[in-house]
Amino acid sequence: MSDEGQRNVTVDLARALAILVVVWFHLSFFRISLAPGDGTGLLGLVGLTLSMRGFGPVGWIGSWFLQIMPLFFVAGGFANTLVVDRHVREGQGYGHYLARRAGRLVGPLGLYLGFCTVVGTIIAWVGSVAVGVAVTALATRVLWFLAIYLVIILLAPAMVRAHDRWGIAVAALLLAGSLLVDAASFATGSLELRELNLLLVWPFAHQLGIAYARGGLRHQPELLSWLTLAGAVAAILALLAVAPYPTTAVGLGDQMVSNLAPPTTPMAMLALAQFAVLALVERHAGDRLRRSAPLQRVLGVANATAVTTYLWHLPIIALSVGILLVPTLVAGRPLEVLLTTPFVYLVAVPLLVLLIPRIGRVEQALSPPAGSRVSTGLVLAGMLVLMAGLELVRANGMVLHPGAPWSSAGVLLFVAGATAVAKGSNLTGGGRQRWQGHDESVLPGGRA
Repeated sequence: MSDEGQRNVTVDLARALAILVVVWFHLSFFRISLAPGDGTGLLGLVGLTLSMRGFGPVGWIGSWFLQIMPLFFVAGGFANTLVVDRHVREGQGYGHYLARRAGRLVGPLGLYLGFCTVVGTIIAWVGSVAVGVAVTALATRVLWFLAIYLVIILLAPAMVRAHDRWGIAVAALLLAGSLLVDAASFATGSLELRELNLLLVWPFAHQLGIAYARGGLRHQPELLSWLTLAGAVAAILALLAVAPYPTTAVGLGDQMVSNLAPPTTPMAMLALAQFAVLALVERHAGDRLRRSAPLQRVLGVANATAVTTYLWHLPIIALSVGILLVPTLVAGRPLEVLLTTPFVYLVAVPLLVLLIPRIGRVEQALSPPAGSRVSTGLVLAGMLVLMAGLELVRANGMVLHPGAPWSSAGVLLFVAGATAVAKGSNLTGGGRQRWQGHDESVLPGGRA
């Protein structure tokens, strides 16, 4: 049975930490510098160079401790299980579930894609189609996470039922599949083949979250958590030693091919290790975390704005660099120090704190409210069309221009899918709710 009491503060902490680490990584691991202009760049005087820091073997090892994205999928599995359980208790069907879960992401995705499309389209018509596509293609790099998470949202009720029937065997089957994909990738030399692991490794982590909601490791002897952690770490070391896996968890300047994109079986083992650590933290610190009212307030804000922060942190960091770039361009190399990490922090962090809640409120205004009557078929069809559009813009950027037909098709498909989701989610009509962010595990009464 799932927990029906207060929110699981340990899971909330894990989810918030995962987002904060992503933001910290993007703030800290990139270097920006000026280079002599070639007459064609900005003002024709300077060029802007963006590169990722390299840290050597020490950094490669450290990346396994810093890569926390698997934990976000574990936390997502926990949250999805509680939401599925709630809909079962209330006698609501798949359509109501999908309308509420999908609706919480349609607004954030719509605002982000709309903003990027406006920027890309202006660049395409005023300047160059190729530049418009290239600029917006950079903005699509964060969408891989939400693209796969939308797939998981569609499948979550079935995944919960599968766990309840077959237990951990479902996760074991996904893990075996990722091993087969890795083996085929190594045998053929095809990195693209590893894209299949998007539908194996991340659902594996999500399945661990379902197990956690059902009491896995939390309600079992502590020794099992320690054995799981030790086994997962040993498996990562063994896989890296016997197979040609990348040695870093995340791409760094001196090793851009990593175990994250696309994911590999060692990344699945990292999810297992983090699953065990989560249980140990809850066992030893869970009561203290639950008693901390200030912590719960901070986590409430962090989780309510998690999707917004994930989508918009890179544009806000880029805006911060732009603000710092103005005096740097005027003064030249004497003020190039303004482009270093400490100064980017000084501008970006206040902007993130200021803008993220406000962006979240706009997203809420664009999110379709779920009504008492829904059309399961229309919501499901809309989700599938929306996801097809999302895949097209991930591959082709976000530009409305005859010179970028696939990009235009992706944007239009997303709009059509989002419209269908909105119509199917509320056949009776009704007003919008007060903004509570996009923490999808938030249910009425503050329960998760």
